[in-house]
Amino acid sequence: MKISIQKGNPKKKKVKSQRFVKALFNTMERSYSADKLYLDEETVLNLNEDFQLLCEFHNHYPKEYLEYFMSKIDLADHTTRVGLNEFTENNSMAFFVMLMGGLIDANVHNSAKPATELEIEFLSKLQQLHAKVFIIRNFEKRKAIYQEFFLDHYNQTNKTKE
Repeated sequence: MKISIQKGNPKKKKVKSQRFVKALFNTMERSYSADKLYLDEETVLNLNEDFQLLCEFHNHYPKEYLEYFMSKIDLADHTTRVGLNEFTENNSMAFFVMLMGGLIDANVHNSAKPATELEIEFLSKLQQLHAKVFIIRNFEKRKAIYQEFFLDHYNQTNKTKE
């Protein structure tokens, strides 16, 4: 399985490795993984074969992996670090930022829905907050302001859905 360390086009390597993934997937007895993860009654997350293999190889349920990575995503911390130019290595957050920026695949970015009025208002307020906290150089104070802002938005969004 030297495919991953070989130099070359990532898409070609992915295609080349898919037959190995498919063969492993078809022969394994699945104890930890499933095709779908139900987040609630209406929301289903379809899990691909690569992710299911990862779960089986490491003896973890999909929910455990997802909860672990989600626990590493802290938007207030990330926004504060970017503003203060104090970066730390956080691969989960980096992956999340890439997804949110549409950098993973052009199709993800092109299939995005137009922004709602609530989202436009949120982005406008966030830009205003960036300007307001620019003079705050204390990491913890700045992070607390962003946490409050994001929590308020979360609460407003969930109140709107009810």
